[in-house]
Amino acid sequence: MAPISPTPSKPSLGRRRIAIRRRENIEERRVTFTKRRTGLFEKAAEICLMCDAKIAILTFSEGGKDFCFGNPDIDYILDCYLMGRSPAEICLPGGCGCGEYDHTLGESKQLYQVALRGLERDKGEGKTTAAAHMVAGQDGGFWWDRSVVDDLSLEELSSTMTPSRR
Repeated sequence: MAPISPTPSKPSLGRRRIAIRRRENIEERRVTFTKRRTGLFEKAAEICLMCDAKIAILTFSEGGKDFCFGNPDIDYILDCYLMGRSPAEICLPGGCGCGEYDHTLGESKQLYQVALRGLERDKGEGKTTAAAHMVAGQDGGFWWDRSVVDDLSLEELSSTMTPSRR
């Protein structure tokens, strides 16, 4: 019986430990940054999901472009940090149901209803808003209801009907 030959060697080196050092090649450095940033953000998302952690990560590339990750929101986390408060002490809008944001939401709904009633009243009196004046033409109709063809002379019409040549 013939001995079994060893398996042929792999064409690639596979997954192996790499030296943690500065990359001198600019392309290699950019690729490394992108891969490491993606991995960092994925790990942060996992920690947030598994442990209900609040995380903010802000990184800048060599070119000066910023990349942000924040759970629940980077602005929220940074505001908590700058105010010296724990994110657990501050409620998120619609988050904990403690009622801290209910008052603001109620005020917003009330202001909306007042504005809506005022708009309906103005409509009934025939008043138009500034936005309606901007959209409406001189004759009171909307610009999309006017015919462009009526404003053109015969020569202008014939030139528009002739196919353009380059």
